[in-house]
Amino acid sequence: TTKEKSSKYISITTDNSDTVDKVISCIDDIKNYIQDFPQVKLIFLEVPVYSIKAYNQHQKHSDPKTFKQQDETLANQVWQVNEKIRATNQILNTRSPNFSLFLQARKQHRTRSRVEAWEYFNYNLYRDGIHPGQNLARVWLREIAERIKIDCWSKSEVKS
Repeated sequence: TTKEKSSKYISITTDNSDTVDKVISCIDDIKNYIQDFPQVKLIFLEVPVYSIKAYNQHQKHSDPKTFKQQDETLANQVWQVNEKIRATNQILNTRSPNFSLFLQARKQHRTRSRVEAWEYFNYNLYRDGIHPGQNLARVWLREIAERIKIDCWSKSEVKS
């Protein structure tokens, strides 16, 4: 996403995979660079999904609904980057918390003959569509701390 200096609103940079490809290339470059340092434990953290629409609504945009399609495109791009992060972390024998998981919600609607359910992201857990609220930040920090305990201080690596 980008934010123009002359505006307080954000928008998606590109609908195609150029930005995703650039991020994936950077992940590969960092992984390859760090391989020369065996004492370094590298873990790529997944990118949480966020909302262009909610952010622009928080900034008092006159019609934030126009950003709904951009949210869908962004969520897809974040998913592609996170797929690469998961694959890279698997090669590195590590894992990242799935931050977007804490934003997922499910809604059900019952009709006479069936129950329809759909999943969505609860962007209300963010202060402004991008920055996590206090509770979400605490949960994410706890998840990171748990991963650090597992990946960096496992019993086999502790020296007595």
